[in-house]
Amino acid sequence: MNRRQVLVRPGAVARLALALAFSSVLGRGGLATAAEDAAPPDAPISAATLAQSPPTAEAPPAASPASTTAPRAYDPWEGYNRWMFGVNLKIDRAVLRPLARGYRSGVPAPVRTGLANFLDNLEKPLDLVNDLLQGKPLRAAGDLARFVVNLTAGVGGFLDPATGMDLPQSDEDFGQTLGRWGWDPGPYLVLPLLPPGGLRDQLGFVPDQALDPFSYADSEWVGYGGKALDAVEGRSRLLDFDEALDQAYDPYAFVRDAVTQRRAYAVRDGAVEPMDYDDLYEDPLDEPGDVPADEPPAATPPAEASLDEPPPR
Repeated sequence: MNRRQVLVRPGAVARLALALAFSSVLGRGGLATAAEDAAPPDAPISAATLAQSPPTAEAPPAASPASTTAPRAYDPWEGYNRWMFGVNLKIDRAVLRPLARGYRSGVPAPVRTGLANFLDNLEKPLDLVNDLLQGKPLRAAGDLARFVVNLTAGVGGFLDPATGMDLPQSDEDFGQTLGRWGWDPGPYLVLPLLPPGGLRDQLGFVPDQALDPFSYADSEWVGYGGKALDAVEGRSRLLDFDEALDQAYDPYAFVRDAVTQRRAYAVRDGAVEPMDYDDLYEDPLDEPGDVPADEPPAATPPAEASLDEPPPR
């Protein structure tokens, strides 16, 4: 998976952008153009579909990561989640969105690309560790090679020669590792200024921070400045999805369903079948034996006259 297919990178406050504008989805991910970053072309859900879909009753997700059916979010705390989603959305519109727009319009595209490459390369150790924890040695070797090539030939990671060498980009985190070994996503949960997702992914966010290089900066200015830059850069890649979010039938359900499916897509390395929305909204007139209301009933033929009955007077 190349960087243009990454929905949201972990480790920065702006992972809130996933909850606000899809986020993959739409997690990490979960996100170059903002539309490409937010949802890979082969992801199991589309923004257009979600924006037109009303909220649906939810059921707990399947336990087995081997299942290939599109999951539904388990949302027992929906009242709280909707309230916190609204708080995060107001913060985004007041702070993150204006900063992201200023960053996109004020920083030249080559500079933005270099910063994106640099931030991406800094997180390769996180991908490498989770590759090994998930039992993916070949992918781990590829991530290590990609990190070394971009760090050296890529001038500290600002350039991306590894892509030209066909070294694939991966996107792993500890939440995916837990899911890889069978942990359910758990109840959907929205926290202040953090990416939304299942309880499993929220717990996985803690060890992810242990591998965040900005957490080990000698200077607080460097540490918090790096996180802020990562936040604004990540949010800028999702600006093109703001309109889809604003026009969604239910913005909360739009983000929740996108996040749930995108995380399942990431955990199962793409082995998730698209949800058949036609099955969710079947026309009751399609049932056998139903007759459309505007179609008159068939005329009943007159009964044949009986020879034993006298003719009418």
